[in-house]
Amino acid sequence: MKKPVVVILLIVILLAALGGGWWWYQSSRQQPLTLYGNVDIRTVNMSFRVGGRLASLTVDEGDSIRAGQTLGELDRAPYENALLQAQANVSTAQAQYDLMMAGYRAEEIAQAAAAVKQAQAAYDYAQNFYQRQLGLRASSAISANDLENARSSRDQAQATLKSAQDKLRQYRAGNRPQEIAQAKASLEQAQAALAQAKLDLHDTVLTAPSDGTLMTRAVEPGTMLNAGGTVLTLSLTHPVWVRAYVDEKNLGQAQPGQEVLLYTDSRPDKPYHGKIGFVSPSAEFTPKTVETPDLRTDLVYRLRIVVTDADGALRQGMPVTISFSHGTDMSETIIALNGLSRRFPGMDRPAVAPLTCTIRAGYVTGLVGPDGAGKTTLMRMLAGLLKPDEGRASVIGFDPLKDDSALHAVLGYMPQKFGLYEDLTVMENLTLYADLRSVTGEARKKIFDRLLEFTSLGPFTERLAGKLSGGMKQKLGLACTLVGDPKVLLLDEPGVGVDPISRHELWQMVHELAGDGMLILWSTSYLDEAEQCRDVLLMNEGKLLYQGEPTALTQTMAGRSFLVSSPQENNRRLLQRALKLSQVSDGVIQGKSVRLILKKDARIEEVQQHGDMPPLQVADTAPRFEDAFIDLLGGAGTAESPLGAIIHRVDGSKEETVIEAQSLTKKFGDFAATDHVDFQVKRGEIFGLLGPNGAGKSTTFKMMCGLLVPTSGKALVLGMDLKVSSGKARQHLGYMAQKFSLYGNLSVEQNLRFFSGVYGLRGRAQNEKIARMSDAFGLKSIARHAADELPLGYKQRLALACSLMHEPDILFLDEPTSGVDPLTRREFWLHINSMVDKGVTVMVTTHFMDEAEYCDRIGLVYHGKLIASGTPDALKAQAADDSQTDPTMEQAFITLINRWDKENSHGQ
Repeated sequence: MKKPVVVILLIVILLAALGGGWWWYQSSRQQPLTLYGNVDIRTVNMSFRVGGRLASLTVDEGDSIRAGQTLGELDRAPYENALLQAQANVSTAQAQYDLMMAGYRAEEIAQAAAAVKQAQAAYDYAQNFYQRQLGLRASSAISANDLENARSSRDQAQATLKSAQDKLRQYRAGNRPQEIAQAKASLEQAQAALAQAKLDLHDTVLTAPSDGTLMTRAVEPGTMLNAGGTVLTLSLTHPVWVRAYVDEKNLGQAQPGQEVLLYTDSRPDKPYHGKIGFVSPSAEFTPKTVETPDLRTDLVYRLRIVVTDADGALRQGMPVTISFSHGTDMSETIIALNGLSRRFPGMDRPAVAPLTCTIRAGYVTGLVGPDGAGKTTLMRMLAGLLKPDEGRASVIGFDPLKDDSALHAVLGYMPQKFGLYEDLTVMENLTLYADLRSVTGEARKKIFDRLLEFTSLGPFTERLAGKLSGGMKQKLGLACTLVGDPKVLLLDEPGVGVDPISRHELWQMVHELAGDGMLILWSTSYLDEAEQCRDVLLMNEGKLLYQGEPTALTQTMAGRSFLVSSPQENNRRLLQRALKLSQVSDGVIQGKSVRLILKKDARIEEVQQHGDMPPLQVADTAPRFEDAFIDLLGGAGTAESPLGAIIHRVDGSKEETVIEAQSLTKKFGDFAATDHVDFQVKRGEIFGLLGPNGAGKSTTFKMMCGLLVPTSGKALVLGMDLKVSSGKARQHLGYMAQKFSLYGNLSVEQNLRFFSGVYGLRGRAQNEKIARMSDAFGLKSIARHAADELPLGYKQRLALACSLMHEPDILFLDEPTSGVDPLTRREFWLHINSMVDKGVTVMVTTHFMDEAEYCDRIGLVYHGKLIASGTPDALKAQAADDSQTDPTMEQAFITLINRWDKENSHGQ
């Protein structure tokens, strides 16, 4: 009997061991994560931007609403009449301006000619008298003082003669500057009023911003409404978010972009597909509303999950169960990152923190973030140019480091400073890259023909790359990258320094490539570019904060963006006041209004009723991806620039002309880069000079700074001709070059000391100015760092500080924010606005159209000519038509250029 008992015991022990081993194996495996959360559906109060009698409402409570659907209308008759009146005013002002441009009358020219003869006679007399006095002084017959008086009289007569001659030339040329300027200003004012009238008429129709359900009707037809008063309340059905929380031990399983399944108690058999859109970078205590009581005292991280196929069955606050599956469908995935990270020596944080996500083909994915976010580091790791510290990357199944040769054949990488050979022609550059890619024979010819047609570079194959415009260089760089017919294209900020038309053409090209199945990763700091992407990865300080559709993140800002203005305050001061309020997350100037973004749960009524704010006119405006981006990063920050406290106030009248171009012309051989350009800038104005690459904008700008000598015409600063009195005039000028013109091998402090010394500062005064500028721009902590080692945003700060060491009256800025992120641009313009408040005059060139909204007036240069000028609103009014009643500044730029091309098709 003992033997069977022993056998049975052995079997029991074996089964127990197997069971324990199986239990240990199962428990040691990472189990799929399950979380619990609640549905978060946003509501939006709908209102008309203008007031009037409510004529109709087309929806009832409970109705399903589609994006763009008409919800109601005001009585349009008053606004139609106002539009007719505005159109008549423009016609009258245009006729008056055309009359002024017709030239001077014959009698006026005759009077000017007579004045020249009179001045010439007076000068001849003074000159002869001076010569006689000179002879008498030689024989000591008169005193030195008598001779000096004669010389002074001669010089005064000479100046009077020159003035009379200049006036006669102006009269004969047909210029009547003051009257023409007044007529032009009246025309621009009428055009701006017409644009406003069109906008007001457009705003008598209320449309839905997104899909949703009508919750309440606050008013009925026939009611008299004030602008901004709530009419309807919508519950948005897109996007539908789920709010959930994950503890730290499971945080690695919840990454932005990760796909999940969601289930509700009411329909437990129906899964809803979702994607994690946001993981909070900081821990918090779980709110008491969470369904799991045992988690309420834990420190957790908040998740926001966008439901991608909500069918209207989800309701606000509804509890859901979230299932994380380990089996992600990788059939379309071309780039997969798993814990990828990189830290550089001496840095206090990783350039890229452990990053896990997937990127798919067939559309453009945007890699978005501020300076120092880790975008370029990530791209260089994907291209195999930089080794990660931890984790791995897979690009079409290849490891970028281990399989570099195989990856090189299928990947194209265009870095920020693409390696074009500027002393080679377009065709020679393409040939070089074809040789490097081993593309030969008939295949090379076919690829070249296709790329030259694709990029529109066919007519320029023999032009040196160094002679191409910025936009054409980017197209050539893209063509060289595409020579090997890659499957993956990495583009590191290709839109930097490129005008809106060239950027538009670049986007058309990459969308066409993506449509053919290519994966395109486009890195950018421009948030309007990110809006064109199907998917975005939003990074900050090396961490991935969001992955998903930009529209989904934008819609989270619904009901938080407003246009405000006040008749009692100019926009710059109104913006400064608003940014000080706790309710405001961000603000920018937009034409005649200030665009405000409120913090979550803040109400616009709180801003209106705040004691520090003047009476406000308020209108809703659609949110932008930039709003969500800045809100996600914690808002725009400070409301005031410390420069306001250290810059002296510039004396003089606001009506004084301090910058003037008179028939300014510059020729290079037979080519007129600038062709008879005229404009004036008043004291304390910001004047923007816009234009496509190669249009003559930079040439005009350099002549106004005194860096180029005009072929003809005049560049005047404070009445001084830069061609004659350049040294004296430059004492009043500050200049910030496009590439910053810093000395890279010198430290921050050494750069400040050098530039202040150039302007004559020495000793104690120099040391005090360096200290004050270092404080104002936050440069003290990096004073000993070489300029070449600085991030782009700090280089910009240093360059601006160097240009202000002598506190100039006039500041020239050449594309000062090219390539920097929106937060850095906000900071930069706070500095500029504070100086303008002190009377400093600013002339700026830019390719960033939202930045042009900060300008008081704008001049648009094309083919060397000034083809349009006026306020931002006036230019947008000129571009408005039936297809775009309320164009953006970028749309206006493109429209005015294209319109000029059509009207001058016989031209260049």
